[in-house]
Amino acid sequence: MKTLKNIKDNYKFIFIITTVITLLIMPTKLAHAEDYTPLEGEGWSMSADGVMTIESNRGWWNAMKNGFKVNINKLVIGKEVTEFRIYSLPYDVPSPDFFDKSDIAGYDKYGEPYYEFTWSTDIHSNVIEVETGNPVFQVVDGLLINNTTGELVLSETRVEDVNIPEGVKTITRDAFSERNITSVRFPSTLESIGENAFAGCEKLTAVDFPEGLKLLKDGSFAACSAISLKQFNVLRQFFLYSL
Repeated sequence: MKTLKNIKDNYKFIFIITTVITLLIMPTKLAHAEDYTPLEGEGWSMSADGVMTIESNRGWWNAMKNGFKVNINKLVIGKEVTEFRIYSLPYDVPSPDFFDKSDIAGYDKYGEPYYEFTWSTDIHSNVIEVETGNPVFQVVDGLLINNTTGELVLSETRVEDVNIPEGVKTITRDAFSERNITSVRFPSTLESIGENAFAGCEKLTAVDFPEGLKLLKDGSFAACSAISLKQFNVLRQFFLYSL
């Protein structure tokens, strides 16, 4: 039978453990809150509560070149934005004049310039919003879609059971990378899936491609560890066939 002293000692031990855990967690939470330092660039801004607003096509260019937070609370696509997707710098750029001479870090042995920039412009947003009046983009069930090009450009990080609407022709680079997706249904209009589009979707167990799909790009389903070996073989054969 436990004595009063033993009960008090147990409560004291629990209190100490709880306090230690709280102290360990608290700095992490505070640091996370401080991550969102207000920033402002040419055509883009980041608020103290983690809302990134892209006001123009050049705004996204400026953000890529001057730094932004990958993990944010909300991404707002302004009404003037007509071009937006994920790029892999410095090779994949929105325009040939994205870099200028002042951006050159050096030259390789072939005399070609190279640039010291982030290799990927990946962005993970809990919420995606398009301002009223934008003629190109819309959000459907957490999916940012370019209606002009038929591209599914990006997804919210909270998407799980994904149903891609008809009309989408392309899923672009990194559109679903590292999301907690459990299932995905592709439209019959889908023709291609971009690099690393579903990379790191560890909860995705199976994929069923539409007949019209023509191209799977490199790493489109990389590190999808829950997909069966049989499915991986199908993916591999399709990838080799589509090169």
